[in-house]
Amino acid sequence: MESKHIYGLIYVSEAIDSFSELALLQLCELSSLNNSQLEVTGWLHYYDNRFIQYLEGDKLDVEALFSRICRDKRHRVIHTIEFENLANRLFYNWHMTDIKTVFSDHIGFEQTLMNLIDFMNQNQNDTKSQRSSALRVLKSMSSLQA
Repeated sequence: MESKHIYGLIYVSEAIDSFSELALLQLCELSSLNNSQLEVTGWLHYYDNRFIQYLEGDKLDVEALFSRICRDKRHRVIHTIEFENLANRLFYNWHMTDIKTVFSDHIGFEQTLMNLIDFMNQNQNDTKSQRSSALRVLKSMSSLQA
């Protein structure tokens, strides 16, 4: 159990060009190294030319990392949801994991993520209801991690 509150951020972005499996693997490996130094954890998923990524850690570290992500010309950020003061990390062991490899055996996982992306895209205002729904999905996913 951590003593300080955790800041979380989830975003959806659209890739400018398609990503290969190799490019995605390389991105996750580099991100994992960088994120471990910042003590940022989370995951990434790429499907149908869209990314959905969840980051958690110290607010200043996550905001600095997200600022760098937003400047990356390989994609454009469509929508974000922020979570202030999470009591604990949801994905404490993952500095950056492609969750497709982790959850591929769980029926409906990819559809759940696509539903979350569609929900975020349709509801561009970061409302309390939207944060609550997204957090419920994240908590459900975190309970499945190894």
